[in-house]
Amino acid sequence: QAELVDATPIDNPEIGIFGRQEHNDQYATDRSLDPMDPITNQRTDATTVGVRLRIPLPTAGRNEPRRAEALADMDRATAEYERAKRVVLAEIKAARVALAAAQSAAKLANSRLSVANDQFELSHKSFRLGEISAFDLYRVRQIQLEAQRMEANAEVNVGVAISRLNQALGYAP
Repeated sequence: QAELVDATPIDNPEIGIFGRQEHNDQYATDRSLDPMDPITNQRTDATTVGVRLRIPLPTAGRNEPRRAEALADMDRATAEYERAKRVVLAEIKAARVALAAAQSAAKLANSRLSVANDQFELSHKSFRLGEISAFDLYRVRQIQLEAQRMEANAEVNVGVAISRLNQALGYAP
């Protein structure tokens, strides 16, 4: 719009044609000299044809409000773009931080699961040899199941974090 304002410094020229036709009947009513004089009619006809040409001059008063409005629109659009860009970059940064946290939690859950599996294998051997009771084996099995559940939740959270990062980057889900 600013380019349009700069390209058109003046209004468009105008050309017009007009015509006028007049008929005028004038009657002489002065009978003071001779009352027997007949009333005379003086008819006048006038026809006027004209051409009107209007060529506006370039003035700052015409374009300054338009230029100011165009520049204000450009400033608003630039500010809105910058704000949206900051929001998107913040979302991307937050998604990357969340992904790193989810991956770290998944590593911890995976190591906890491997320790729980090793502990269950040792406890199972001890149970077969009669060194621990069934209750202790059951307790170790519960710890292993809890570690499996936490590892599965951590993997789901990593998937969610990857999905959110992809959405923040603009990929379709």
